[in-house]
Amino acid sequence: MSDTVFWLRKISGHLRRQNEALDSDAPNDIDKLVAALDRQTAAMAELAESNRAVVDMLLAQEADPDDERETATLLDGTPAR
Repeated sequence: MSDTVFWLRKISGHLRRQNEALDSDAPNDIDKLVAALDRQTAAMAELAESNRAVVDMLLAQEADPDDERETATLLDGTPAR
């Protein structure tokens, strides 16, 4: 878990406890904020997993010695480094 996700969850839990301390049954701004933070945290975790999957895929492609791709070249035909 990334540091950002950790801290967002920690803040969300703190806000939830503060909201419970208010002892109010009606939804309020803190409820909305906590819900928004939960959605944001879930989206960030999903993005992090997606990024990890892309990096893993790219690393696997580079490590494949049987890959028969042509050498990359620039527009003028010189080999790309």
